[in-house]
Amino acid sequence: MGIPTGTPQILGKTIVGVIKKDNVNPLSSPASQLFLLFSDNTYYELYSSEDIIGITWVQDGGIDEVREYMKGGMKVVFETHLKKANRNVEQI
Repeated sequence: MGIPTGTPQILGKTIVGVIKKDNVNPLSSPASQLFLLFSDNTYYELYSSEDIIGITWVQDGGIDEVREYMKGGMKVVFETHLKKANRNVEQI
């Protein structure tokens, strides 16, 4: 997986909407797109060659909980977040 270079740009923005789109042609790529819409009239796109599936509720937890979730079968390949103290972008 390539590092999503635009990801740090979304930190600190306010999400005002989410749009999911599926390709009308099942043989074309991407199969699914998920757009995060922000209050400053910008958006961030995630896409997949397969269907994007989300769970039906917001989970409790933060960075540590996400890192631990499914740790045995999944590994973190990219992470970016704001440091609470000075709001700087930190990436691993």
